[in-house]
Amino acid sequence: MRLLLALSLLAATEDLAARLGSDDASVAIEACREAAASEDPALTAPLGKLLKHDNPAVRRAAIEALGLRKPADERKKAAQALAQRIAPLAAKEETKEECLAVLSALHDLAQPVALKPLLDGIGPDDDRDIARARMRAAANIPSKEAIEELIHLGSAGRRGGAQWRAAAAVDALRYATQERVEGGIEAWRQWWTENRRTFDVDIAATKRADARLREEERRRKGKRGAGGEKGE
Repeated sequence: MRLLLALSLLAATEDLAARLGSDDASVAIEACREAAASEDPALTAPLGKLLKHDNPAVRRAAIEALGLRKPADERKKAAQALAQRIAPLAAKEETKEECLAVLSALHDLAQPVALKPLLDGIGPDDDRDIARARMRAAANIPSKEAIEELIHLGSAGRRGGAQWRAAAAVDALRYATQERVEGGIEAWRQWWTENRRTFDVDIAATKRADARLREEERRRKGKRGAGGEKGE
């Protein structure tokens, strides 16, 4: 019985992987949606290949599915594949929304392997929405290195007329640590010097998750309230 079940699951995965590679965009998109609900590690590589598909709707479906990978090894692989798309997508205005989708997925995956691609090369003339999303995704990685890199980026951001970059780094640091430190990036540098040894990245990650849940609940209540008023 177990062998039959294993063979059945293998056949289903092979069929889904084949549909991910379909030339029909609608078939590939539907397969991405199915793959998003599966934890089978065999689906991560086929999804990664779709990040360069000619059809933007297929790419978006693949991005969303990769952002939902659950097994630890597959989350890392998904983050590696997505992180490679940051630079080419951020360079073009027409792919801005796709880049933001990639960054949202990387935020949720929260993998250290994505830290360098997320923060490297953020310049004062970059699109600010994308830059802030890159910093926030980096801030959600449970890593002391992420905090240190954000402080470094914020310090560099004070030069060349890029005060916004320093301010964005401070916002990301508040999100990363769930602490409020007043006084700008130098105050954060001092705070980190005093707290680095005892700072617990896992506790901060739990606080971030709890804060997001509270925010989602407020939004749901807001929508229900707006719907009720409209109905009256």
